[in-house]
Amino acid sequence: FFCIGGFFLFGLMMVYVESLFAPTDDDLRHLDVFLAILSGTLMVAGISAWNRIDSVELGSDSIRIQRRGLLGTDTRVAKICYYRGIRAEHKYVEDYEVTSGTTYWDVELVHDDPALTVSLFAKSVDRPSDYGFKPATVDHTDWTSDMNEHAKRWSHFFGLPLLLDKAGHCHQDRL
Repeated sequence: FFCIGGFFLFGLMMVYVESLFAPTDDDLRHLDVFLAILSGTLMVAGISAWNRIDSVELGSDSIRIQRRGLLGTDTRVAKICYYRGIRAEHKYVEDYEVTSGTTYWDVELVHDDPALTVSLFAKSVDRPSDYGFKPATVDHTDWTSDMNEHAKRWSHFFGLPLLLDKAGHCHQDRL
């Protein structure tokens, strides 16, 4: 898509260069618009094809992470014993308008190499603030307890300790 889109973009540039040095015919007056739309569509299709696909395979004593994308495939294998532990994190982030915010719940299998850290549970909920004056910082759902239960189960499954979240809070006392 990028190559074909680039070819039509080159054609568009040639039309503009030719129109600078030679008068245009009325038959070709819409060719530049057609080429711009066609090359833009092909470029957007090429960008949408440029996604990365991650696959994670849990083995009995190791984890295999494979990342496939336009630039190739990267496969990494790490033994479970090299992971530091399970981190449970709950945070609220206000939107830039401060009229709403998003609450995030994450449970991760943490490795010293961030590329090997694996998300085990993730949930997010957008919440409008109360009457546009105060952000909704209170969790009105049971996702925090679900997050803690997931962290506890994964900790027992892997035999790894529960870790402090990024803000330095310990979730072990709540489990």
